Amino acid sequence: MNLKQIKWRSFESQVSLDKAAMERVLVLADSSIKARGQFHLVLAGGS
Repeated sequence: MNLKQIKWRSFESQVSLDKAAMERVLVLADSSIKARGQFHLVLAGGS
């Protein structure tokens, strides 16, 4: 990983973080669908 490519952002609230994450996923999904006709999102979770 190239550390120069890391971009740090801070958010004033959990809500603003959630909104920014949602908007980023939607942009990536849209561009992927336009380019390849599909978009996959894998989420890992646990307890």
